[in-house]
Amino acid sequence: IWSSVIFLSWNISFLNKIGHLLGIERGATVLVYIGLFLLFYYVFVSIIRFYILEQNINKLVRKSAIDDFQKRYNIKYKK
Repeated sequence: IWSSVIFLSWNISFLNKIGHLLGIERGATVLVYIGLFLLFYYVFVSIIRFYILEQNINKLVRKSAIDDFQKRYNIKYKK
């Protein structure tokens, strides 16, 4: 990612071509938009990972609580 950012920042003419295709006048603005998009994407992926991690922790805590309850009151669960 960083090598592509360096490449794009050195080749402003290439960014200008992309900008004109997208309807943006300056190529540097395209670079800013790409950076913002990548930041929002990273935040989105991080939120999804934390949500999945939270679900896994909830499953482990519930299983541990059920096991402790069964041991404490000497209950045998049959499947």
